[in-house]
Amino acid sequence: PEPIVDDITRARIENKLSHGEVAATLFMGALYLSVFELLKTEVLMCPAALIIPDVVEGKMVPRFGADGRFRPDKRYMSELKVSTPRQLYRHALRWLCDREVLDSNQVEELLDLEKYRHTVAHELPRFVVDLTKAVDTSRYLRLGHYLALLGRWRVRLEMNYDDDSNEGVADDDIVTVPMSLCAHLTATFGKVADTMTSAAGKPEHPSQSR
Repeated sequence: PEPIVDDITRARIENKLSHGEVAATLFMGALYLSVFELLKTEVLMCPAALIIPDVVEGKMVPRFGADGRFRPDKRYMSELKVSTPRQLYRHALRWLCDREVLDSNQVEELLDLEKYRHTVAHELPRFVVDLTKAVDTSRYLRLGHYLALLGRWRVRLEMNYDDDSNEGVADDDIVTVPMSLCAHLTATFGKVADTMTSAAGKPEHPSQSR
């Protein structure tokens, strides 16, 4: 016999699988993955602001390739005590914690954000069809929080190289390229989401926490 589905559950399923809701879920998943990569790069760039690059034949070895990807040199890897690039994110967080840029609770949260990134990447189809699952917008907001926190720390550090003081410069006046891109992606999602309707109404914006 066919399983019995009550009207409320049927309506929830139809809403979950509606074109607008599926599009919003996929868009939000892509948004989380994209902004996490911005955050990961910022985490890796923070130690690079203090660690002097390798020098080969009188020239500093660039840490970014032509494709824009961060490429750590031997000195960077040695300073972070890491043997493989796959460990860079965790070791960079530990490095920042040792220097009191982050505390242990913040490191744990940043590791949780990485773990959730893997969940979204590997289980996105489940987010589309499972009534109990949705991309966690509260975690998305935390990505933006740490992107700003670490970006501003790095910029202030670089400012100190040029001018012994950055007093009088408010945090709100420091906006990095990754922060701007994150804001643009979030605003884009908001505009797209406003055009998506379903039986249950409009999908949730990233600016709304759970």
